[in-house]
Amino acid sequence: MLRHEIPGTRAEPPVAALEHARHMAAHGVSINATLRFYRLGHAWFWNLWVDALGTQIADGVRLAAVLQETSAVSFAYLDEISTAVSVELLASVTAACAAHAQREDLIVRILAGETVDAARAERH
Repeated sequence: MLRHEIPGTRAEPPVAALEHARHMAAHGVSINATLRFYRLGHAWFWNLWVDALGTQIADGVRLAAVLQETSAVSFAYLDEISTAVSVELLASVTAACAAHAQREDLIVRILAGETVDAARAERH
């Protein structure tokens, strides 16, 4: 993204990130814990990046300019990706809650002796 001057706001989450969000939601892991992966990963990346640039750029003014530019891109990237992952995780939680509520309703109706649609019951 830096090489081709693509703004961080144009980032899209990798398929693996969205699958990971779904997996975390399915296992009851909180959104805070999931997003912590991204914050810690960004901190790790940023420390390596600063160290690498420090060994490559001797001019302090140029180093500061490069750090400012790359900081803007990396933070925008992190914001875009973590927002998309949050949306996916919350959608997965919402879907799971809705499915649970439908199953609970079906069980209550069966236990109450109501007639239920067999095909619907099999789907839940």
